[in-house]
Amino acid sequence: MKDIVITKRRIKVELYIFLACVAAMELLNVYAIVVEDGKWSELFMSLGYVCVAAAVVYVTLAVVRLAVGLVWHRFAKGRNKKKAS
Repeated sequence: MKDIVITKRRIKVELYIFLACVAAMELLNVYAIVVEDGKWSELFMSLGYVCVAAAVVYVTLAVVRLAVGLVWHRFAKGRNKKKAS
């Protein structure tokens, strides 16, 4: 059986994507506090919800990235076959 190797670069890229998801959800939380005139203590009290929402967004992005990658791979593979003919 073949070993799966995850490079250091791939781990960094995925970490940056997840941190961007956390930042986006935190900004959405700040927006909600400002619009609803809430307490700023909610910024820290709702950190668990922010992390769960960020994980959901990250998984959704991963599925979309995987689907796009598969379509792109199929398209490129079919394109290479046509060039060989």
